[in-house]
Order: sequence, then structure tokens, then C-alpha cells
Amino acid sequence: MVTSPIAQLKALDLQDPGHLISIRGQAVSAGALPERTANGIATECQRLLRIRHTDLVEDVSVDITGVHLAGDKARATGSYVMLVAETSTGCLMAGTGLGAKTKNNRAVAAEAVDMLARNLRYGACVDEYLQDQLIVLMAMAKGCSRVRTGPLTLHTQTAMGLCQQMLGVKFVVDAVEGQPDVHVISCEGIALTPGRS
Repeated sequence: MVTSPIAQLKALDLQDPGHLISIRGQAVSAGALPERTANGIATECQRLLRIRHTDLVEDVSVDITGVHLAGDKARATGSYVMLVAETSTGCLMAGTGLGAKTKNNRAVAAEAVDMLARNLRYGACVDEYLQDQLIVLMAMAKGCSRVRTGPLTLHTQTAMGLCQQMLGVKFVVDAVEGQPDVHVISCEGIALTPGRS
């Protein structure tokens, strides 16, 4: 596959979270852990979503599968789960859980389910792990980018500070009225083009 780089990043406008349409996910067990571990985590995720977060998943497609990586496909022994929620406007948010010797399937599933639900309840367009990744792109884009987020993470605040110092851009963070934990981050980018320093 051959791709050509774009000449310039366009401003990003992620302000409409839309409504939840699906949650999909994959639980994985690898190495010496049996396939039933992955299937157990997947089943537990679905159960916890329906029990703890009924209001979020009512009338929403939920598809979480278990996969086992055995033999040469596994580099180590362990388990994890990743859940991805998609909204009607194309926003994607994730929740993850990492297995450990001291965690049972329910604990791994609960970690992922609760992380995903927390991010969905903010009514943001990006989750806590994506928000800081967008800051550099917003600073380099042409035009004013806007992103609706939940509470600002320390990584996001650090990325904004670094971009302001290095690129001279200004970030504005506005609270969404009536939602103290929801913000819109905006930035007029520098319209970086290839070859420009």
C-alpha cells in the first residue's frame, strides 16, 4: 500500500458526542492461561454493563468476544480486555482492563467497564487517553480546532503547555454550562506545512 502525506492538517471539530450506538470489545487470554479466561472476562463485561450501567446500554448493540492466543502466537502469559464505544457522530471511547495474578475475571472486566462508563457519562467526544494525543495535532492544524472532553488530565495540561511554549499557540479551555467536569478545548493552529520549521 502506497500513501501520500497530506499537505496540511485541517482543524478538528469534535463537539457533538451524539448518542451511544454500540459497544464492542475483545478479551484476550494468552500463553498458559486457558481460553475460558478470555471467555469469562468477555461474559463478565457484558454482565456488568447490563447490571451496573443499564441506563447506558439499553437499546445498544453490545458485542464482546473472547480470544485465546496459544503457542507461538503468545509472547507471554496474561490477559486483558479492551472495550470500544461508538456514538452516532463517530466518536470512539475506550475502557481497558489488564489481568494480573491477583485479579479474577470480574475485577479485570470491572476495570474496563467502569472506565468506559465513566468516560461515556461525561458526554465528551474523546476519552481520557485520547484527549492529550489530539493537542499536538490541534496546534499544527490550519484553523481553529475544538474538542469536547471530560476532566482535563495532567498529560493534556502538559501537552498544552509544551505546545504553547514551542509553537506559540494559545489553548482556551471553556467549561460547558451546567457540566463542571466537561470542557471544550480550542486552539488556533499554526497551519504547519511540510518543510516549514
